[in-house]
Amino acid sequence: MEVMRFIFIILLVLLLAVSVEAGGATYETIDGEKISLKKIDGSVHPRTGSLGPGQNLRWIALQDTDLRRANLSFADLRNATLQQADLRNANLHGAVLGGVTLRGANLRSCDLSGAQLNGADIRDVLHWDRAVWKGARYVRGSEPQWPKGFSPVDAGIVIEKPR
Repeated sequence: MEVMRFIFIILLVLLLAVSVEAGGATYETIDGEKISLKKIDGSVHPRTGSLGPGQNLRWIALQDTDLRRANLSFADLRNATLQQADLRNANLHGAVLGGVTLRGANLRSCDLSGAQLNGADIRDVLHWDRAVWKGARYVRGSEPQWPKGFSPVDAGIVIEKPR
């Protein structure tokens, strides 16, 4: 009986260890740290895996997600949903953001320099005036939807001619 109880306890500990380890995604910060992916309300994000620079994250659903200090430089985020995401101090330098939804996202100190913005929905973002846009670009005819009062030219965004 004692042996059965011991085996049960060992199995329970192993089960808990596996569920904790598989308990959600992580993302790489601008400091190289791995952080658990959480929703804005602090709950664990249902996604699994790891997010980081240069990754293919097309169509990813990260609305209402805390991505402060995330390093998503050169990531392919085409058609991703980042609506209401907290992107304060995030690095999106060189990211492909074509068709991305950023409505209501917090962009305070977010680095969007060199990002591709074709058709992105950037309406109603918070602190767009405190983000780094210099060198971001889009192709004429694929204009992003801008926040009220935003001037892409004044922000240093490059408007490219269609090929």
